[in-house]
Amino acid sequence: LTSRAGVLTRTVFVNGARALGYPCEDKATGCMFSLLDRNFDGEITLRDFQKLRAFAGQEVLKELVALKNVVDEKLGGVDACFKKLQERERSVHHQSSMPKRVSFDSFQKTMNHAGFSKSFPDADLKVLFLFITEASGKHANGFLTQGEWVLLKGLSSSAITGCPARLRKILEEEYGGMEQAFQRMHTSWMKRTLVKGLKQTALAAMVRVLCAHSEGEGHEKRTERGVGPRRPRGRSEAGRPFSALRSAAGSQGFSAGPAGAAMRPGRQSRPQSTSTGTRSALPRCLPVV
Repeated sequence: LTSRAGVLTRTVFVNGARALGYPCEDKATGCMFSLLDRNFDGEITLRDFQKLRAFAGQEVLKELVALKNVVDEKLGGVDACFKKLQERERSVHHQSSMPKRVSFDSFQKTMNHAGFSKSFPDADLKVLFLFITEASGKHANGFLTQGEWVLLKGLSSSAITGCPARLRKILEEEYGGMEQAFQRMHTSWMKRTLVKGLKQTALAAMVRVLCAHSEGEGHEKRTERGVGPRRPRGRSEAGRPFSALRSAAGSQGFSAGPAGAAMRPGRQSRPQSTSTGTRSALPRCLPVV
């Protein structure tokens, strides 16, 4: 079962756990391997494997909260603490520029200097370092980046012992687990959403029917009063007074003037002077506007 004498690789560890009937998926088994890989070399020894005896998830979470409290109270917060880790890393390795990642050695020295190990002597800093890296979705390689370190911002003591912990306990007791509780909540939400959608659809259809009925009644009332649809202005004979005047002028023997001209209505003919001093009997014509 070993890749070489005395050690287990990740693949061998995952396959062996599956063969033994371990009830979790390969991803969970791989995460456990990362927490046991205390040398960051992709292999675990028998001594590393024996750490499983003392491993307790609840205790690890409590130690992470204690680490977060020390970071906030003595190191100025998560962001300021990472800058201190970078400064320690640059000082240890004599780098000219600020490093983008920090090693476990710099992490351990900074936390010990802040008094974490003295306040919590039973805490395993290496397990906490591995846990933070693995929680980011990456396998531990002995270094910590700022993107992985900022996960500490989401930790709070109330999440371990306060309302969230009590809520989880209630959901597990009432529904048998978190997945079952989620399914019940999702089903209930779907029912309410479906009813709400049907009501909105029915209301929209009712509004459309009422609007169409109102327009139909208005058309019937106009028909009963003998009011037809409006014609465009200037299309009827009533809108063409100049045509009637031209017809009347033609019947009296008067000329309508040049094409496109007509006599202005409401005016009497007005004699105009000619070059010989006589006045014309023809009415003055104006172009149609």
